[in-house]
This record gives sequence, C-alpha cells and structure tokens, in this order.
Amino acid sequence: MLTLKCLFEIAGLALLSFATAILLQDLCRLYHQSTLILTSQPRPGSVRPRWLVSARITAVALCILLTGIGVRIVPAGMAGIRIGQTSGTFRGTLYPGLHLVVPLVERIHLYDVRDPIWAAGTGEKSIQPSKPRRAPRSKQSTARLG
Repeated sequence: MLTLKCLFEIAGLALLSFATAILLQDLCRLYHQSTLILTSQPRPGSVRPRWLVSARITAVALCILLTGIGVRIVPAGMAGIRIGQTSGTFRGTLYPGLHLVVPLVERIHLYDVRDPIWAAGTGEKSIQPSKPRRAPRSKQSTARLG
C-alpha cells in the first residue's frame, strides 16, 4: 500500500522534472541561437520553446501527484477520522488500511485504539524503573592529579 503511494509521488515528480528539463533545453538552445546572431555567424534553424508539450506533461504530473497525496494509510492499532476543511468531521471511523481522501481539502486524524497495559504493584513496593548501577571506581580514578 505504501509502495503504491510512493510510486505515484515519484512518478509525478519525475514527470515534473522531465517537463522542466524540456523547457530548460529549449531556452538554452534559444540563448545559444541569440548569441550566434549577435556574433554574425550563420543562423541555424529557428528554435521555439515547446510550451504546449511541457504544459501537457505538467498537467499529467500534477494529476499523478495529487493521486499520490490523496492516498492515506491508517496503520494497525490505530483508527482515524476524516476532517474536511469546509465541512468539519465526517461520520464513520476509518479502520486500518488504505483510504482515499480529497487532496488538499481533507485530512485524517489518527487515534490509538490499542488497550493500554498498566503495571500494578504488589504490597508495599511499587514497580519503578531500576537505576543503572555505576561501575566501581578504581584507585587511579580517585587519585588527585598534581
């Protein structure tokens, strides 16, 4: 389940970086072409940035990223409630497993539902954590220097 969430997020980020790389490459080629024109060298073919291709890849990447962000996992031993930004809490408990929420609008608040275990003391002594014992000092460590 966690693999699916990470896969969506990594794929979205990879596509965003690919769209950025396309635009940067086109802008570098455009800058190189403008420097050739200023130095009176022969002009190569016209370079136009591929805005539409980059915009389409970015749109697909954002859809994949939002899908990855919308996947929430409630771990074992926990329960959750869904909280919306506009409508408050929703009915029902979210039990352990994979849940889909509306990204950037809803969130899940987790609660521990495991039974607590309390240690009970017997008689006069209560159970307290034991203090770590120190190692005995040697004669060298107690001798004064100088």
